[in-house]
Amino acid sequence: MKLSLTSILVLSLLFCGLLFTDGCSVDPDAASGSEASSDVSVPASTIEITDARLNPQDFKITENAEGVPIITGNLSNGVTLNARLYCERDLAELGTASIDSAKLRVFEPKDLDSLLQDSWTISTDTVDTFERNGVTLAYRTVLYEDGNQHRGSAINTDCSIAIKQDGLAAPVREPWFSEDFIWQSEDFSFATPADAFEMLRELADSCGVQLSSVYQIDRVPSETLEAFYRLRISYGETLPEMEWARDYNAYSITMTQDWNGLPVNPSDLFITFDGTSLEGESSRIMNGSKMSGMVTADGVQNMQIYNVYEPVSQGKEQVIVSFWEALSVFRKHIDQPQYELETFYQLSEDPQRNLTIDQIELCYVPIWQGDIGSADPAPYDMIPCWTFRVVGYEKDGAVQIFSGVVNAISGEYILQTSNISST
Repeated sequence: MKLSLTSILVLSLLFCGLLFTDGCSVDPDAASGSEASSDVSVPASTIEITDARLNPQDFKITENAEGVPIITGNLSNGVTLNARLYCERDLAELGTASIDSAKLRVFEPKDLDSLLQDSWTISTDTVDTFERNGVTLAYRTVLYEDGNQHRGSAINTDCSIAIKQDGLAAPVREPWFSEDFIWQSEDFSFATPADAFEMLRELADSCGVQLSSVYQIDRVPSETLEAFYRLRISYGETLPEMEWARDYNAYSITMTQDWNGLPVNPSDLFITFDGTSLEGESSRIMNGSKMSGMVTADGVQNMQIYNVYEPVSQGKEQVIVSFWEALSVFRKHIDQPQYELETFYQLSEDPQRNLTIDQIELCYVPIWQGDIGSADPAPYDMIPCWTFRVVGYEKDGAVQIFSGVVNAISGEYILQTSNISST
């Protein structure tokens, strides 16, 4: 689901002239969630923004060629917005959300059965074990050839389940306006984006995973698939020989789990801390539920489901802070860095580095409550947040990706030390 341009324009009118003032669990059993309270908790105090006033009129919201809302403008010195805006709800009426407790689902070898297709010819089906934190876990590998003579593999680990066609992959599009490869804005003839996502949703549903209706989709033409394939070979990756037809296009979809009507953070994980010591008691690993899939004219070719959360308990419903408040909090943090170890302080100290926020999303962010480096199977706090993906450019043109996070209930900025890339 995309935020409609109409609802955004209505919101902009509402706010015209307004200034805001001062890995994985080893427990395979899911506990049932408790009933949510019908009471709604409202924050006791408003967020004070005395020196970082933000006027919505300073920003422009349009739609790009792919129909995704884009917000542009200057946030502060050296920080601009050219961001895809993903929000399941009406920005003018965000409603409420709860802070919940969860644990990771443990996948088992039998869970792979739901992904295997009748048209496949299976050549290998093995189960092996490995040790993690003193616990023996099983993983399964299935090698197959499908009805179109594509070879691939289906694999499960304790925290993931996936199918993958050999050799087929799409480059990561970061930032979204990257011109490193050719991207297409028109839909492909074999399916609409909604149809492609529905294929993945049905497959995920078959293994008990409920996908969020918020997803990011790239239309990847055959020339980009081939160019990326040859680039991977040039970097020394061993890939099967492939012949690329001019019409072998693909939808590449980044998706995530649904949690109480909002998506779970689909981005890479990073470490939060207490602002004083990287080894402090408040240091926590912030995680996500990054899932992806590729759909061609031959159907679903790739799908990876990684990190699925199961409820332990559900908290009280609380009011979500507005998008403009969250953006103001983020800008204030960039303008007034306080912690020398924190990522955005370090970035702001480099006058040669320009930052662009290229993606903003309202989502649940899982924060592990165990100590970093510990084998303790502690739960996750599922916290509604506004997340800001930030692109930084090195002097040699290399791109680095960072994340800023504002708690959507308390309005507080969540400090982080670094991103841990999964690519």
